[in-house]
Amino acid sequence: MKLWLKKLLETYFPAVKHLTMADQVEAEKWANWMKDQWAKRGLVNLSQQRIPMTETRNAIKQEFGEDHIALVTMNFTEQQWRTMNNPIIDRVQLRNEQVQIIQDPEAIVVKALELLASTYWYDLAAGLVAVTGRRWGMSRRLCQCGNLTLVTSHQTQSQTDSRLLSNLG
Repeated sequence: MKLWLKKLLETYFPAVKHLTMADQVEAEKWANWMKDQWAKRGLVNLSQQRIPMTETRNAIKQEFGEDHIALVTMNFTEQQWRTMNNPIIDRVQLRNEQVQIIQDPEAIVVKALELLASTYWYDLAAGLVAVTGRRWGMSRRLCQCGNLTLVTSHQTQSQTDSRLLSNLG
């Protein structure tokens, strides 16, 4: 979580802590205040507010539990969530429809192993991309704070330290 959002939560949490389900108007006022703070930081589009919303909701759950009024009011509408998720769903669907069969997967494995044996960081990075099947962003995070475990001759399992990932942004 970004420092600026933590600082906002330091104001938000004490203001909503005492609220109950009967205080929906007050809780909505504070939810709108929070969204206004995001907008003041230049996060005006829904897609820009997705991460702060998710992080705020997770923090509310952790601080107050699943049944707090703040969790009800600090949310997007169902239509807003749909609007944000539709482009993502469309991209995934398109990617899934354009699957291509790899003619010689063994050659990729051989090349990946060669890259992983290199002493150059850029070869290691390319090798990680090849063996994890992930784009560079996730492989970069794995390089910085994770480890790989061989599962089978063609599968790896990754584990990352989520505390470190949250600081990488």
